[in-house]
Amino acid sequence: MTSPPRDQPGSLVRLPAELLIAILSQLPNRDLKCLRLTCGLLRDRAHLRIDRVFISANSRNVEVFRAIADHEKFRMNVTEVIWDDSRLQNWEPEDPELDDDWDDDLGGYPEWFERICEANAEEMGGRALDEGDPVGDIAREKQLEAQLPYKASWDYYQKLMQQQDEVLASGADIDAFRYGLERFPSLIRITITPATHGFLFSPLYQTPMIRSFPVGFNYPIPRTWPTIEHDEPKAHLWNNEGPGDEQMKNQWRGFRSITRILAQELHHNISEFVVDVHRFNTGLNCHIFDQPNEEYNNFVKILQRPGFRHLHLSLLVGGLEHQNWVSYRNGYLQLALTEAKDLEYMSLHTNAIRDPSGSRIDRFSGGPIEDFIPLRTIFPIDKWPRLQHLGLSGFMVMQADMMSLLSELPSTLKSIDLSFLQFLDTGGHYRGLLCEMRDTLDWRYRPVDERPKITLRVDLFDQRRPGRSIWLSRAAEEFIYGNGPNPFGQENDTYPHRVRKAAGIETDEFNPAYQLPNNGR
Repeated sequence: MTSPPRDQPGSLVRLPAELLIAILSQLPNRDLKCLRLTCGLLRDRAHLRIDRVFISANSRNVEVFRAIADHEKFRMNVTEVIWDDSRLQNWEPEDPELDDDWDDDLGGYPEWFERICEANAEEMGGRALDEGDPVGDIAREKQLEAQLPYKASWDYYQKLMQQQDEVLASGADIDAFRYGLERFPSLIRITITPATHGFLFSPLYQTPMIRSFPVGFNYPIPRTWPTIEHDEPKAHLWNNEGPGDEQMKNQWRGFRSITRILAQELHHNISEFVVDVHRFNTGLNCHIFDQPNEEYNNFVKILQRPGFRHLHLSLLVGGLEHQNWVSYRNGYLQLALTEAKDLEYMSLHTNAIRDPSGSRIDRFSGGPIEDFIPLRTIFPIDKWPRLQHLGLSGFMVMQADMMSLLSELPSTLKSIDLSFLQFLDTGGHYRGLLCEMRDTLDWRYRPVDERPKITLRVDLFDQRRPGRSIWLSRAAEEFIYGNGPNPFGQENDTYPHRVRKAAGIETDEFNPAYQLPNNGR
């Protein structure tokens, strides 16, 4: 088939305007940019959709952020700023001659850099072997085949480090954020995450910084917030004034900067605040909520703003079990949440992990009954008459207490997330919780379009890949609202916490294309 002459429109532009607009609305900005270069008509019809912008301690991200803020058309549609709170790190020792990890004989780059890059490639290969996203795996494999020599990657990494140091020294990212508050009239949401870079060749977000990386660039994936992927990072006390405390607090530099600015600036429309770690074993230091401090007070001022309606928090709680869960029990977290009078969306995630000792015997135990914390100690449900969504993730709960909370949720509720819950010893289990929700709540008797949507995810049995989980939302709804089987098995099954084989879908937080039937592995 021959192509139409250059002076005649192709078949795409001859489509009815409504159909063309519908097609263009499904294309990512990357494809829209290419289409805009083909002809004048598509240049006028294929409008870029810039509804979110990225900021971090990187000069490229700052540059693009300010360019969008200065663009009289693009700036009008920005509704979200995503602050990448991860920062590159250089592990060079103070005295290279005394450290075996620094070896110039490798060819001008340190040994630790090579080891990290090799581990990245191994992790990527392991995730690819699961075969949940063959198309994406091919693309990532091509990147790996084109991997730069370690010396070239190291040189590029050093340039990124230099740029980062310059931004941190000047505060250019903080200044840009202040500028954006003035220039983005539609801005309502702030998202803070340390998970932007995801995994090798599989970032969570394609930020301008990441898009500018050369093909095959392998580098130490930054996290910054305390995280040990196969252990439990600890949350250190927040108000200590000893040596190094400010450095410890600045691991959450983005959170500290944003809350300070939002508390100071009166003229902004921020009504949604998100701190999301995307299932990494980390979070915002829970000790911020031990007692009033600068960060706590600034956070409360944000919640107090009229019309504030959406809050998602991910908390780091490692070590809190040895302190009688002080950050929950002292009431300051609840007092802060009480200030959000207009709240419609509330989601709280923690990194509390099941069986921190690693014992397979206690695989399905959430911990001793002494760790019980009534959910009302945290959630002032009676203060949220407009609540439409409640999310609890990574909590240690008692089934009876969970049901008591669910039964008192307002009729405005449209969705509920009960993911990664850990039931304390003798405190029930998922199987029993779903049965009680079906039999005692009135949800199943409501009109179909008024039944709360249920999100339910659980860890894979071996928890082998960060970000991977079993999605049971559809199975849970079919059981509670219909005649489907309980996804956690029948009453006489041995393990009431274990997902029934073939129930649910295995998904990946960092790869929406990854989906595998749950086969019980």
